[in-house]
Amino acid sequence: MLCARECPDWCIYIDSHKETVPAAAPGGRERSRNVLDRFAIDFSLCMYCGICIEVCPFDALFWSPEFEYAETDILELTHERDKLREWMWTVPEPPALDPAAEEPKEIAAARKSAEKVRTQREEEAAAAAAPPAPTDQEGQA
Repeated sequence: MLCARECPDWCIYIDSHKETVPAAAPGGRERSRNVLDRFAIDFSLCMYCGICIEVCPFDALFWSPEFEYAETDILELTHERDKLREWMWTVPEPPALDPAAEEPKEIAAARKSAEKVRTQREEEAAAAAAPPAPTDQEGQA
């Protein structure tokens, strides 16, 4: 709901309700989650600033080159999610990442952790495959 909170025109309408999710394991506690009932944008109020797109942590909002949504009645400029979904095919593919750009910190940290785990497994496998070292008792016999 960041998009609706950050919108300077308050033209994004989000309605939801909470549902209880049963515990995944015996003895666990029930969880609750938000379920989306309504997502609408009132284009008669929207000033096309793009703040909603920038703050969305899920990349659920994006610009579309679609511009032919004129209506004869201003009340019909409030588009519900079904109408918004019809424009999905008009959204261009995102630009390719810059190959010279620095790797994101999250990916670098994940790669470092994965490499550490791989190194530990290789060392464990090498130790298990190596013949056991002779003990002092075997050398004295």
